Amino acid sequence: MRLEFGRRIASVTALAAVAAGALGMSTGNASAATWDWLSTSKGVGVYSQPHTWSTKVGAPDLFQSDGDGVYAYCWTTGDYAGNGNVWYGVSREYYGGGWAPYYSGYVYGGNTDDNNLFHTYFNNGSWGHC
Repeated sequence: MRLEFGRRIASVTALAAVAAGALGMSTGNASAATWDWLSTSKGVGVYSQPHTWSTKVGAPDLFQSDGDGVYAYCWTTGDYAGNGNVWYGVSREYYGGGWAPYYSGYVYGGNTDDNNLFHTYFNNGSWGHC
């Protein structure tokens, strides 16, 4: 009887540790999400996939000259479009005149900020792969 009780306690402890680890992993990428204000002179489209041939999600193109930005939460690789193949997963856009509806998609890092977020967050391990 004592052995069975000990196994139950060990099972509950292991389950709690796994749950805590999963919770820590799920919040790790969220804390690394950040606003990325466009810093290149190129227009940035929000695409449904990290490919130049994929459809745009309905958000108007963004421009640094208008004070636009995106809320980026992860990175991935996709099509090479002139400055690497890094794309950011985004969940919201800001246009100089105000907020846009929530358009989730991908923006090309080379046109957004010359891949600065990727090099800053990926190199120190605090930003997750999409």
